[in-house]
Amino acid sequence: GMLDKKRHGQGKGNFSNAMFSYAGRWRSGRMHGQGRFELGDGGFYEGDFTNGEMTGSGMRQWPDGSNYSGEFLDGERHGQGLHLLASGERYQGGFMRNQRHGDGVLICADG
Repeated sequence: GMLDKKRHGQGKGNFSNAMFSYAGRWRSGRMHGQGRFELGDGGFYEGDFTNGEMTGSGMRQWPDGSNYSGEFLDGERHGQGLHLLASGERYQGGFMRNQRHGDGVLICADG
C-alpha cells in the first residue's frame, strides 16, 4: 500500500540501480520488517530490516556459496553469528563491524 505517497506494508521494490531488488515489508517508504534484498551478483540478504538498513537477525549469502547467519547492524555482521566460508572453514562467535570479535570458535576446512 501507500501512505503519504510512500511505500507502506507488504510489497516489492526495484531501485534506480537495476542490480538490486527488495521484496518484503515497508514503512514510510523504507525497508522495515522482514524482507529479502537481492543483489545483481547472485547474492542476497534475507531477514530483518530497520529504517532501510539490514539490522536485526538475518542470513547473507554471497555468490561463492559462503554465508553468514546471525545478527546485523546497518548492513554489517555485528553481534553473534555463524560464518560458513566457501573453503569449508567455519567461524561461530562474535562480530563487530564485519570483523571477528571476542569469543568464537574457528573450525578449519580440514577439521
